[in-house]
Amino acid sequence: MKDKTGRTNFQIDRIKYWISQGAKLSDTMHNFLVHQKVVAGKKINVLPKKHPTQKRKELKAKK
Repeated sequence: MKDKTGRTNFQIDRIKYWISQGAKLSDTMHNFLVHQKVVAGKKINVLPKKHPTQKRKELKAKK
């Protein structure tokens, strides 16, 4: 739920209840709850891995 200031408020007791019932959190929601200290643990990297850039000559050689 959002309040008038635009901040999001969650019912922590309901979140803990559903997690105890076996609900799976998305990686983003897990990171949010770790930040809010609702769930213990480390944050999960949700950004895609970057590939090293290749030079144009190497790209042309592949074609």
